[in-house]
Amino acid sequence: MSNHVAPFQTRGLAEYIAQEEMERKTGIWWSPDSKKLAFTEVDSSDVPLYRIMHQGKNYTGPNAQEDHAYPFAGEANAKVHLGVVPSHGGEITWMDILCGDQNKSNSGKEEYLARVIWMHNGALAVQLDNRGTSRRGLQFEGHLKYNIGRVDAEDQLTGAEWLIKQGLAVPGHIGMYGWSYGGFLSAMCLARFPEIFCCAMAGAPVTAWDGYDTFYTEKYMGLPSENKDAYEFGSIMHHVKNLKGKLLLVHGMMDENVHFRHTTRLINSLIVARKHYELLIFPDERHMPRGLPSRLYMEERILEFLDRNL
Repeated sequence: MSNHVAPFQTRGLAEYIAQEEMERKTGIWWSPDSKKLAFTEVDSSDVPLYRIMHQGKNYTGPNAQEDHAYPFAGEANAKVHLGVVPSHGGEITWMDILCGDQNKSNSGKEEYLARVIWMHNGALAVQLDNRGTSRRGLQFEGHLKYNIGRVDAEDQLTGAEWLIKQGLAVPGHIGMYGWSYGGFLSAMCLARFPEIFCCAMAGAPVTAWDGYDTFYTEKYMGLPSENKDAYEFGSIMHHVKNLKGKLLLVHGMMDENVHFRHTTRLINSLIVARKHYELLIFPDERHMPRGLPSRLYMEERILEFLDRNL
């Protein structure tokens, strides 16, 4: 991986921000079958240098100082590419994730590469922050206003289509996994885009926003009495008729946040529409299983579901 690397570039190493702020200590990830390697290429040429002096040394000169690429607030980040290469060598597939490039018009402008995960069977796991994701600025988050279930799901579709275009995914063999809002989004994408997504694991999903709390819901959706169309479109039940893929619903029956009622409301709609579903419930768990036996059992069931349906 070291061929053709320019000064201020590294391959397979985690950059400073990844190590210090994102708890990512590596820049290489072997696929479980050892047939492919994902790796980072980091270009820190635009990152300001900060000189640190070794004040306690008995000598001076170049050996008593070092320059560190340090991205001060408001300055450039390192540009991070993610490549995938066969273990026997060959062509590198570059994923279109360019972190820290302030001149790129779309993707990459505000991205950070927090982690890369290969699933055990060699499948690629990708996490995509769609419009509406918090802590990305008001403009980015504000797209979700009156649009829950629209722009968020459509951005996930765009991500899936990009993976297909890059040769990293195949239509009809893409699944989604999420919890709470992520559970909602997984089920919504499965229902809205049945030709792309083949399965979804929806954990504790909000299935209709008139059943969630005031602060969160009204911030994005306003009042149900004033925005009926937005609430209707943002309900998974509104899209159940389009469902073709496999759906696994996971929920704790003591959930005090997203009440178990959300799942039962969806199940009623699935029954009326004569759509198949699978259900994994935890009678003594709340919003997310916390007990070790429950966690182990849940992960085993989810893994088996994904293996069977991907």
